[in-house]
Amino acid sequence: MNKEDADIKTQLKHFAAQFGPASILPAVVMAVNEDDTIQIKFSDESTIEDCRLKSVVKDGNKVLLIPAVASNVLVGRIDNSDEYVVLSIDEISRLLLIIGM
Repeated sequence: MNKEDADIKTQLKHFAAQFGPASILPAVVMAVNEDDTIQIKFSDESTIEDCRLKSVVKDGNKVLLIPAVASNVLVGRIDNSDEYVVLSIDEISRLLLIIGM
């Protein structure tokens, strides 16, 4: 692929990301970070180092499901950015509950 084709491909990808639907993708949990984010790997071998965990918050209380390493998750892109959030967890290793924040 020559440079002009690569530039066109990049611009089309950027345009589609701005105006296309948000992606929901399967991934595998590689590690759980100290800041309650996770490292994930997609099927194409690309990785995200700080995928957010979705918490349930109500009246100052917080419930956070921590997935097991090597388990499967579904993640969604946030506003077509480079940030992702976990939407579904196949296997939970830990439950974090904070009451009265």
